Amino acid sequence: MKNIETSDKPNAFAFKAKIDDEVKLCICPRIDNQWSEPDIFTIPQEIPSLSEKLDENKFKIIFINLVPSEDESFNISIANGGFLSSDYSSQELYENKLFFQYVEDGYNKLYPNEN
Repeated sequence: MKNIETSDKPNAFAFKAKIDDEVKLCICPRIDNQWSEPDIFTIPQEIPSLSEKLDENKFKIIFINLVPSEDESFNISIANGGFLSSDYSSQELYENKLFFQYVEDGYNKLYPNEN
């Protein structure tokens, strides 16, 4: 995965979305110090530790780490994962161009810079 950040902070977040009339588990990586919408991808298999906590209707995300493996894929770690939720729907936030701002605001509160 290109330029994905690796640090003590999570480098991606997971969420559920309805795509082509099917609910899918999606991953959005953090690339070049921002959430990379063009690089969002779906996971074909269910991951219970993520799927059970997420909702395709309400804004619910889990920060995760994508850990590169030797075969150019990755493993998912939720060891340092924080959880964000809201009464707003993800679709409503996205349509109002607030989805990624909510994610970034939560990320900065959960994982402040230590500079």
